[in-house]
Amino acid sequence: MIAIINSFFFPIVTEVTTRLAQRYDAGGGLDMHALAAKICAEAPENEKPGILFDEACQFVFSEKKQGIENFVISYTFDTPNRLKLLRGLLSRYDNEIYAFRLCFSPMVLTALLSPFPSETGHAYNHWDMQQEEGANIGDMGYEIPVTSDDPETIVQAIWDDIHEPVELSDYQSEWPDMFMNEKTRILNALHGMPGELEHIGSTAIPNMIAKPVLDMLLIIEDLRKARQYIRPLRELGYAFIDYPQNTTRLFFRKGKPRSHHIHIVEKESPAARDHLHFRNALLSDALLREEYLHLKQEALQEHQFCRALYGERKTTLIRKALARYRAYTKNRVS
Repeated sequence: MIAIINSFFFPIVTEVTTRLAQRYDAGGGLDMHALAAKICAEAPENEKPGILFDEACQFVFSEKKQGIENFVISYTFDTPNRLKLLRGLLSRYDNEIYAFRLCFSPMVLTALLSPFPSETGHAYNHWDMQQEEGANIGDMGYEIPVTSDDPETIVQAIWDDIHEPVELSDYQSEWPDMFMNEKTRILNALHGMPGELEHIGSTAIPNMIAKPVLDMLLIIEDLRKARQYIRPLRELGYAFIDYPQNTTRLFFRKGKPRSHHIHIVEKESPAARDHLHFRNALLSDALLREEYLHLKQEALQEHQFCRALYGERKTTLIRKALARYRAYTKNRVS
């Protein structure tokens, strides 16, 4: 696991980085500001990010070889592309990577700025504006509201998000209506931007136990235009999470605890077909529903506090179900 903390460079952030890393049995922390001071002083300005990111990756690679499994990295990112670049580079060493952005309340911000000259406050305001602009076109890190200057409170908030437990609920008859209501809100917020919304996931399957999270598929014509949807969805409370492995979709989450997911996919793409075909396979096959229900219960027992591993546990069954469904529908057509 790698957690990246995007924040203005306050001393408290270094402490948060260290404390969060110490919560893991095999944990390591890296303050990239300190690393930059060591290696980038003489480098041309336009080359510094590349040099710094390469050094950070080498550090992680070296530590991984020594048995350090979990990393916490802090730095100040000014654009979503910079964060995306580092996240992508680090994905060579770990497929579970989180990014967080610390959002300080006015009271906490005043306390943190008090030891510094007024120029620091101006620099923070400029950085904060960059964050808002960046979050409307990309991922600047999942927002962690900071309402206390106690580092342990910040650490706990990040820890709780990383280890948000998987919870399964009995089927709720109101889920279809909840989807229709949210669909209306989303389409209204898009103001005519093209897209079709489908209800997917286990909440779309009557009588199936499910995480109480509405999964929705937003199907558009051209995935290259998908980032235009970030701003209106953000205004509805959806946070874009730019996982490196999501090359065929954009993923959004909403709520604490999470209540909604949106996956933006391209029409007729393999990603779109997989989601729709698996939903249809479950709707049409009682034996598959029973098998899937038991698998979800097993996955919950094994990986309740790791959503990534919980999802991976279901991969083999989903692939087999898709193959059977497609063979069946192909034979029906022929």
